Amino acid sequence: MLYCFGGEPLAMLDGIFVEALARELNAFLRTGRVAALWATDSLTLIWEVRRGTHRLYLLTSVDPRAPRLCLVPASEIPPDRLPADRFVQLLRKHLEGARIQQVVQPGNGRERVVRLEFDTRGEGGQSHPFQVNFELLGTKANLLLVDGVSGLVIDSLRPGRSGALYELPRPQEKVTLVPGCAGEVERRLRWLLLSPRGGQLSPDRALVEILDGVGPLTAAEIVARARRVTSRETHGGEAAPNHAAGEIPTAGKAAGEPAPGDAAAPGGQPSLCEWSEGERQHLVQTIEELAQELASGHFQPTLVLAGSASLPSLAATWPAAHPPDQDEPWKAGPSLSEWLACGIEAIDFAAVPLTSFPGRQLLVLPSPSRVLHLFYAPRLLRLRLEERRRELTRLVKAERSRVEKRRQHQLEELAGAQEAERWRRFGELILSQLSAVPRGAGEVELQDYYAQPVATIKVPLDPQLSAQENAARYFHRYARARRTQKAAAAHLARTEQEAEYLDGVLAELEWAESEADLDEIEAELREAGLLPSAARGKGCHRAGARAHAAVDPGPKTAFRRYVTADGLEILVGRNNRQNERLTFHVARPRDLWFHAQKLPGAHVVLRTAHLSDPAAIPEGSLLAAARLAGFFSRGAGAPRVPVDYTERRFVRKPPGTPPGYVTYRNFQTIDVVPGIAAQERE
Repeated sequence: MLYCFGGEPLAMLDGIFVEALARELNAFLRTGRVAALWATDSLTLIWEVRRGTHRLYLLTSVDPRAPRLCLVPASEIPPDRLPADRFVQLLRKHLEGARIQQVVQPGNGRERVVRLEFDTRGEGGQSHPFQVNFELLGTKANLLLVDGVSGLVIDSLRPGRSGALYELPRPQEKVTLVPGCAGEVERRLRWLLLSPRGGQLSPDRALVEILDGVGPLTAAEIVARARRVTSRETHGGEAAPNHAAGEIPTAGKAAGEPAPGDAAAPGGQPSLCEWSEGERQHLVQTIEELAQELASGHFQPTLVLAGSASLPSLAATWPAAHPPDQDEPWKAGPSLSEWLACGIEAIDFAAVPLTSFPGRQLLVLPSPSRVLHLFYAPRLLRLRLEERRRELTRLVKAERSRVEKRRQHQLEELAGAQEAERWRRFGELILSQLSAVPRGAGEVELQDYYAQPVATIKVPLDPQLSAQENAARYFHRYARARRTQKAAAAHLARTEQEAEYLDGVLAELEWAESEADLDEIEAELREAGLLPSAARGKGCHRAGARAHAAVDPGPKTAFRRYVTADGLEILVGRNNRQNERLTFHVARPRDLWFHAQKLPGAHVVLRTAHLSDPAAIPEGSLLAAARLAGFFSRGAGAPRVPVDYTERRFVRKPPGTPPGYVTYRNFQTIDVVPGIAAQERE
């Protein structure tokens, strides 16, 4: 079953999967010693455990979006290391050098809790036990350090329980899935049928309510197996799974659709009370068989893939390419980078064999740790990317708003300076008609020789000044207004450049595809003074003060690369830094340069170096480059976008302008539909 956190669907970690995970961790961590411990963020810890000659890395997280603990390869450990806070220092004090006695799933049922039991040697060689309890309870997830003698909570990663006696989460009155549980399951089902809710619950939802440690996906698998048994007895053949690609059984929708005319529960399938007695007996029998499988330790950690029925089954090649290592099974399957690159998304996972899905929709791995890591890591990367994108966007929009206010103020100043000619005109009219200006007058009517035909105009005067002094006063106001006009025009031009620059940064943030892309944009914003640098701290200047900082010519990420049907290469900048490097350091003078007309957007270069006649550009390649320029611009959502293009030698960067700002000449304009009409190339 998928639930949402912040708009991102996440699967439910059930008690059966936690049991499989605890068994794996016990097999590989028992007798190991804690060598190091550090935090990668406020809710995630990495434990380095040495066991013989092996170094194992345990990732533990109480992030409510993905509470988990799993063994991970050293190459896939998050790179960040935070300074040790009080809780991490406490763990180091008590547990560094401690030996792991065992890893268990405590309690009599299948709680979503994993306990690591440690043995430490204090002063004088005295042994003292400690426990670390990982409660994998969704939004209430926590990690607690417990004294093994008194049972008191010493401290926890999410505070609130220090000093209290540690107690497991309150047990639910459910049936534990063990051999011989069939009678109790049947009794609970009959009791549920007599309750008012029995007529509304689907069978899989009913199993979630009565079976301990069974999540919605496992419950749906049980129902699917039971219905196939019924189908075999009824029709004498095997019922084929009927899940569409990418569809997973959830509470209210299990494998096997109801026949036409069947009454349905709110989830869309027959409710439990509408199952026949024989079907319910098959359900109980299937539950007993699964209980025996679990008792024998038969787990099959599996990822359910989205849409794999319509995609090439790339996942089928991974087990062969990455055979499981008996010593390190959590390294089996694709690496995290391979998994991210393939574009196939996992939508759920389970620890039991999933027979209700086509094989091409499943990726079976030998390690529950690997399943958890491949399921959660890409989602958390996306969530962190979006969080960081939103924060940077908020900062840039705030600065853009300030720049716009400054621009409006400068426009008002410029409008006021337009009165300059009027002041000069008044001064000249007074001097040309001195005899008509009486002393002490507050206003005078003079002949306006500048008007055609000549007309009378009223000129305000200062009664305290003579006619010559009033004229001088107007000439002084004229000179000041002219100076203001020139300065305001220059300031307005710089402000409009800043506004255009910030609009471009906002577009770059929309296109950013990775943390590396955001790293470059953030570095650019630091240079522009929008973000405090590590050296200057909070005393930084804003964009207006450092908008013209030098651009680092060596970006961390590569350009976007495409190849047209004619075999020509197209390069697209990802941000202002890359735009400048692409245009002025990579592109050759005869290469074609593209940019959306009067819109923030990427610099696009069509390479023409290997053409025998650079002037004979294939029309298809020209259109492909123009469409890319439209696509990577603020006009991407418009039906059509005008795109300017010219040879790179006609593109110039004015001195003192913000990163990415250029001027160009000798250009042509083509109107295109924004899109990607070329093959992307790594």
